Amino acid sequence: RAEEEAQRLSEQEELARIAAAEAEENRRAEEGAQSLREQEELARIAAAEAEEKRRAEEEAQRLREQEELARIAAAEAEEKRRAEEEAQRLREQEELARIAAEEAEEKRRAEEEAQRLSEQEELARIAAAEAEENRRAEEGAQSLREQEEL
Repeated sequence: RAEEEAQRLSEQEELARIAAAEAEENRRAEEGAQSLREQEELARIAAAEAEEKRRAEEEAQRLREQEELARIAAAEAEEKRRAEEEAQRLREQEELARIAAEEAEEKRRAEEEAQRLSEQEELARIAAAEAEENRRAEEGAQSLREQEEL
């Protein structure tokens, strides 16, 4: 009986040892599963953060491109404004040159008219002098005729 009891106790100890080993194995497997779940969660968080970072970089790139387009548009607008100012300045210069040319032509015509009038005055003075000379010569001739008659 004592041997049977010792055998039974030995078997119970073996079963208890096996059960303890299985419990330890289960505990380690559960720890491994928990560790895997935690790693999966960390990987999911890292992937979400990487996606968020990628989206933020895409948005930053989009904003940089918009800023560049806005800068180019502003430069083109400034260039257009300067070109319009230059065109306006040239139109004003052309108008001033046209006015100056008209004034020069008007002055030339006035000088020609003044020259023509001066020449007419000179001719009229010469004609008046000749008429006066003719009148005196006629008076002298008349006086001679009268003297001859006497």
